[in-house]
Amino acid sequence: MATETRENHDGVEMLTSAPTQHDRHEDDEIHVPEKVHDTSNVDIGAQIVAGTVIEFDQVVMRRALWKIDLWVLPLLALTTMLQFLDKSTLSYAAIFGIIEDTGLEGTDYSWLASIFYFGYLLMQPIAAHILQKLQPAKCLAASVSSSFFWGVILFMHTVCDNWGKLMAVRFFLGMTEGVVTPAFMLISSAWYARQDQPLRMGIWFSFNGVALILGGILAYGLGHIQVGIASWKWMFLVTGALSVLWAVLLWFMLPDHQGTAWFLTDAEKRAAVEMVRHNHTGIHNNNFRSGQLWEALTDVKTWAFFLMATIWNVPNSIATFGNLVIKNFDYGVLETTLLGMPSGALEFIVMIAITYACLRLSNTRTWCMTVALTIALVGSIMVFAAPYSNKAALLCGYYLVRTQSPYTHGCTIRAHVSGRTALRVARRVYAFPTGYILLLAMASANVAGHTKKVVTNSLLLIGYSAGNIIGPQFFKTNQQPRYPLGMGSCLVSFAILIVMTVCLRFYLVWQNKSRASARQALEEISTEEELAQYGFRNLTDKENPIRGMCVFKLRNGELGTGGRNVKNRRHIPYDPPLRYIVTSKVHESLQQRLERISIRLLASLLVPNGQSLCHPRTDAGSGQDSHTLKAKPLKVDARGMPASAPNKRLTTVDPNVLPVAPQLLGECTPVFNNDMDSNRLRAVSDDAIDTANAALREVNLDLHAHPEVLFQEYHAHKVLTEFLESRGFDVQRQAFGLETAFKATYGSEPGRTVVVNLEYDALEAIGHACGHNLIATSGLAAVLGIAEAMKQGGLGGRVVAMGTPAEEGGGGKIKMIRAGAYDDAFCCLMVHPMSKNNAYSTSMCGSELTIEYIGKPAHAMVAPWEGINALDAVTLLHTSIGLLRQQILPSDRIRGVVLEAGQRSGVIPSYAKARYCVRSASLERYKILKQRFVNCLEAAALASGCELRTTWMPAYWDIRTNNALAGRYVTHMERLGVQFPSPAEQRAQGDCYSTDMGNVTYVVPSIHPTFAVDSPGGAIHTAHFAAAAATDDAHERTLKQGKAMAATGLEVLLDDVFAAQVKKEFDDTDRSIAQDPSVA
Repeated sequence: MATETRENHDGVEMLTSAPTQHDRHEDDEIHVPEKVHDTSNVDIGAQIVAGTVIEFDQVVMRRALWKIDLWVLPLLALTTMLQFLDKSTLSYAAIFGIIEDTGLEGTDYSWLASIFYFGYLLMQPIAAHILQKLQPAKCLAASVSSSFFWGVILFMHTVCDNWGKLMAVRFFLGMTEGVVTPAFMLISSAWYARQDQPLRMGIWFSFNGVALILGGILAYGLGHIQVGIASWKWMFLVTGALSVLWAVLLWFMLPDHQGTAWFLTDAEKRAAVEMVRHNHTGIHNNNFRSGQLWEALTDVKTWAFFLMATIWNVPNSIATFGNLVIKNFDYGVLETTLLGMPSGALEFIVMIAITYACLRLSNTRTWCMTVALTIALVGSIMVFAAPYSNKAALLCGYYLVRTQSPYTHGCTIRAHVSGRTALRVARRVYAFPTGYILLLAMASANVAGHTKKVVTNSLLLIGYSAGNIIGPQFFKTNQQPRYPLGMGSCLVSFAILIVMTVCLRFYLVWQNKSRASARQALEEISTEEELAQYGFRNLTDKENPIRGMCVFKLRNGELGTGGRNVKNRRHIPYDPPLRYIVTSKVHESLQQRLERISIRLLASLLVPNGQSLCHPRTDAGSGQDSHTLKAKPLKVDARGMPASAPNKRLTTVDPNVLPVAPQLLGECTPVFNNDMDSNRLRAVSDDAIDTANAALREVNLDLHAHPEVLFQEYHAHKVLTEFLESRGFDVQRQAFGLETAFKATYGSEPGRTVVVNLEYDALEAIGHACGHNLIATSGLAAVLGIAEAMKQGGLGGRVVAMGTPAEEGGGGKIKMIRAGAYDDAFCCLMVHPMSKNNAYSTSMCGSELTIEYIGKPAHAMVAPWEGINALDAVTLLHTSIGLLRQQILPSDRIRGVVLEAGQRSGVIPSYAKARYCVRSASLERYKILKQRFVNCLEAAALASGCELRTTWMPAYWDIRTNNALAGRYVTHMERLGVQFPSPAEQRAQGDCYSTDMGNVTYVVPSIHPTFAVDSPGGAIHTAHFAAAAATDDAHERTLKQGKAMAATGLEVLLDDVFAAQVKKEFDDTDRSIAQDPSVA
């Protein structure tokens, strides 16, 4: 009995100007329509797929991914190659005479390397703003090499004739590159799923190695030019020209997002969006959100990534040590230009191999980082401790260290050999960023919300710049050739990084575990379509309730969405979302396929000419038919399943649309002995229940002693299914897509099917204070009694014990209705403990919703006019509801609480959150009341200037009791000594609770009587009632309920006239209001 319900994200409404309509087919489930009046804060991905029904198979997904790899990935890789080549041109120029031609002395050349990163550092906040407002693809093209930026700056190198001018152009070159890496990270996260990102980022990063090969070839060729301008100027001219040309091509070839990708079909565009929807990081959003900025600055992960990036780049100064290691390799200038080429090829191979291994091996991303750092640490120790005469050990250690230092531009130093100054070796050190690229991938995968991503990426790259600025300070000229302080800084840096990487992993695992229960509860009570709505809400990783931290990839063969395994419905706490989204329609299982084939065969064999499976009624003693029967042919749909109404949730029970035979109503007699004494069968049923009393009492106490909340009823599921299986029932566990639901069937066709609902979930903190242990016990008693009577009487038909979890806020029966649980039911019976006996009980219908108002913060004392007060919106809402109460019916209920509305009086609250419940006595009245309530919501948002978000739970509908069933139930209760008021008095009592059993009454003829339980000191949902639910007295009253339901169910099976009355009353009831999406 739900009086307090939990949040189920059925739909998100945002206040703007006009609602959008969802396409819906006849066989689709009803969902709350999503209103998006203002799309300013909606991600581009949401706009691409808006108004479409998302349904893809893996073939479309793979084709889209393959095309993206063929178009987008090469553009990123070639851009990486060119920017690295441009950045390192200075090192080639050094060996071709730029030092002598510009008069560089002492540390001048080293400062040319460092000033680059000052420009890079200065650019990061500017890049963050640019990337927030413009498309990353266009920013990248303009920033990398347009004629006004990168290429021009490279050309300007050729006119520099002194140190000051070179410092200026190197500074601005660093600024222009400052946009490249953050743009690359945004583009990678916008085009690829989280588990695909490391390999793709590794591929475009590995083209630094290709730049080494290409640079060596260019330098070797241009070095032969001995006429005209100096060779080092040719390097800048050629690379600058390439950059300008590539900028123009990139501007037109790199699409802004999936929606503008000309190489994708419309279906592939939506498939590409779906691939990244479950990253829950979005694609692009131009709207700057100050709340995300604050969250980024207060998030532990942000500063962990920043510190790791800073420390990781300190060892970059090992580049200078490479020259000392190989200073005795007496090569000429041109030969030296070729020395970097093998290391470039090695970098390309190692980078792809490591990132591919990380993709293929489960749970290894942070462990790969740790192993790579350990290798570098070993190399640092070798370089630090090996004798200087042991060149092999030094060279081996040096290459091990290089595998983990992020790439740097080339560096050339002077070596003093044989008493003369000469350029012995110009060594370009381009270290393999194996672990560093995994760090970038971790940051990209674990940060959501566009503003937060931009800020985090900027801080990460500020750390990158800071590390490159700090590192050279540890290498003192007077400490060569061993540089103990510099090598010691490398050793310590790698050791610290190992510890930080392990700590980061455990922190992310802890974060996932702390959010696992809430996320699992939401996932289990939501459909795939409902969960998918979170993908493009521009929510941060903390705001998104179903997003977990990405620590590793899915195991092969597992399909998960936000941590849920769709294949076996088991929770996977730490796994990221699946690579390809499973189609939203339910795939036909082997059992369903066999059922479909059997249905068609039986339909053709048993009803070949429209004949009924019923025996015609025969007059006693005459042997003549009293009338002639002519049943309609069996109706099945394209799947071979029963044809149903347009809305599955409103499927009516039609005698002509059952899977095997028509429903057996008053006009025909089922295949069993119609002369069987009904009184004797009721006695058989009662005796069976009494015989099982001890076992039923044991189950009752077991359930009471192990209360379990919604969708966590694993113990109850086990106890009940094993009990029914031991009594000869055919049990289907984890039924209808719910882990704790079940369907236990006894009997066979032909005949009617009587369903008895069992509830067994409890309330948090106070256990079975709603008495669901008694509901389950009464249901067990009823089906045991009916089954024994069917066995001894040879009755046709079936009795079903339907295990329905999560009544307390989860809407378990609503999900089961959608899954077809009641499609073949003739009627449904269930009782509920309460403080009174009422066979004609009613309930209120309504829903609960979470409301969020998003405003703008400002200093409340200095400039309050610059803010948008979210608390004002909640206040206006509360005031509007108070005024509205004067004009609504006494039976209407609107109740709410404010959950959050600011923390400090000196700050204009930018966020407010409330939870409201809207209920009314009927579904028709609820529709009116809900609309008036929504008007108040929107009015408060409009008046305050806030953005509105609402999250509605699926509505619980009012109970529509079948009077024929209720009257017969009362007759059997009075036979057992329990008295009831008159039907009119019972109907007049009214009830204010709500239950998802109300939704069942719209689908199949049903009753939901309440029975009195003696609970001194408190009604339901109190500790007193929880204690009363375990008493012997309550158990005895529950057994009587089971006997009355069993007797009522037997009459449905036995009495054709009574069954026809039940069916006619249900058919005559107007249920058209339930087809209105606004009441879903």
